[in-house]
Amino acid sequence: MATDDRLKALAGVYKQNDGNTFVVLLKDSTLQLKTMDIKSENLVARGDGLYDVENTQAKIKFHLGNNGMAHSLTFYLPDRQTVATRDIPFLKEKSLSEKFRELGIAGIVFLALIGIFFLSYSPMKSACLNGGGPMLCRAAAISARVMGRVEDSKTLASQESRQTYLETSDETKEACADGDVRACLEQAKALSRTNQIAEAEKLLEKGCYLNKDGATCQFWRDLNVDKGEVSKADTIMQQSCNFGVAAGCHEWAWKTKKEDGMAQAIPFFDKACELGEEKSCYELALHHLKYNRKRSQDYLILSCQSFHRQACDLKEKVEKYFSHKEKCNTESNPHSCFLMASFEQDYGDIGLALKQYQKACDLGYRLACNIIEKKKKVRELKEKGTRIETI
Repeated sequence: MATDDRLKALAGVYKQNDGNTFVVLLKDSTLQLKTMDIKSENLVARGDGLYDVENTQAKIKFHLGNNGMAHSLTFYLPDRQTVATRDIPFLKEKSLSEKFRELGIAGIVFLALIGIFFLSYSPMKSACLNGGGPMLCRAAAISARVMGRVEDSKTLASQESRQTYLETSDETKEACADGDVRACLEQAKALSRTNQIAEAEKLLEKGCYLNKDGATCQFWRDLNVDKGEVSKADTIMQQSCNFGVAAGCHEWAWKTKKEDGMAQAIPFFDKACELGEEKSCYELALHHLKYNRKRSQDYLILSCQSFHRQACDLKEKVEKYFSHKEKCNTESNPHSCFLMASFEQDYGDIGLALKQYQKACDLGYRLACNIIEKKKKVRELKEKGTRIETI
């Protein structure tokens, strides 16, 4: 694939659920990023699947579908990460004359629509309901809203969705038939919007159980939740897990944890983790952190390899814990004993933490002695029944 074609597969508009937008442009064979906070910065390939955003501490990872096109991206900052889904296939920087031309066309269309609102509503409505194109139905729906005809507006908007589906379904069906799971998902979404639920579910079942696409399983589950068929939605997640879908195992693990406890959920979190679901690996790491740090570290490594930010941060802390544990036990290093106790207090057993603080204190670490003294005073006050005020 030529370089420009490869970059075109990444360029586009990516949106989060909260409306935040990441615009990736292709200009002079270079990808650029624009956001609310970033006016325009080049993206530089690192060679490890990530792109650095110049002049910032941000990084981007594009997620490609089977057709080679990016369907989403993960935006990494030092303190957080966020995922955005692709909305527009390809953007290229337009010239000033092209922008003015589009602006002029938009102005003409706007003025024309104003006239249409008041002069042509009845003919547009009739044409739309008799099989007119989606643009005609949209104009008629807008006219109805402007004139306060709410029910007509809903009817025309529904007809617009149906006509849009009818015009685009052939192309989408062809891509779906060629094995593009994303196209099949879009086809199913279009069918659901036109209330062809049974046909949509056939595509969703194939995409979920046969093609093992997590996004398809999730949409199928959500579709049944919206219908009020919660039991079927749960079955979808459970069955998709049986078929090897990571997202299904993760969702089923969370439901099991909520209803039956973590012990019953561990097998499902384990399977999801093995299938590459970094969030499940992180949950297992947290579960094992208190008493089996080595096993927790293994899960943190797996999760961090998939760029789970919290897992990467905690992995570094666990690595430092093992290093300080070695220095505390073999070298009697007071600073290491203190840091080991601090980690134990945050993530482990408070009793063991106090023993390590005491060891650090005995080795001459004054801050550890202060903590021991404070704990002792608090315990004495509680035994006396004295109320302890805090701010």
